[in-house]
Amino acid sequence: MKPKVILCGDGGENFEQLRPFFENLILNDEFGVERISDISVLPDLPQNEDSVLFLNSSGFPAEELINLIQNLVRKNPCLKVIIFAVDLEMADVKKLFEKGIKAYVGKNASSAELKEAFTEVLSSKIYMTDEAKNRLVHFVCEVEDAEIRIHKLSTEITRREREVLNLVCEGFRTKKIADQLGISPHTVECHRRNIMHKFKIRNSANLIKFARENHLTER
Repeated sequence: MKPKVILCGDGGENFEQLRPFFENLILNDEFGVERISDISVLPDLPQNEDSVLFLNSSGFPAEELINLIQNLVRKNPCLKVIIFAVDLEMADVKKLFEKGIKAYVGKNASSAELKEAFTEVLSSKIYMTDEAKNRLVHFVCEVEDAEIRIHKLSTEITRREREVLNLVCEGFRTKKIADQLGISPHTVECHRRNIMHKFKIRNSANLIKFARENHLTER
């Protein structure tokens, strides 16, 4: 029985776009090529260590796609998944690799990139196009910069100021905060003013917004 290449997604257009690629590689003599238009049937795929899934998930919600890949790979760890012809946020691409895809080539992949992805995946390797790698590196750097910035902001306020800030963000008023922390309302207001001064914020609404956006609260 021939190993299988499965083309799935967007009502068959995926197959038409990939047909020249397969014809150039003369893969039809070596692989059984199967077209699937309905993503929902993928969980019923038979287990075959030589199966390669080209999945065009255009219009498919990222979270559902991540769950689908997780379920597919859990059921068949040998399935080699290539995400093709879809733009995704790099945070989602990273999650997809964590869940088990072997390649992400993006919608503008050339025939040479498709060939390289297919060859690498057959060898149980991971593949990304140079464009996708650059986007991933940029994403990782942004995340690291954000984490450094958040850490720096967190170290600028004291433990008591953080306690006050958490309660402010929960909507507690000054007297309630004072009662909960066992301090005077005057002290609560001093802590609030100190926090706002440190972050150059003029009112409580902006303080709450700033704290949440920069993960300075426990919630």
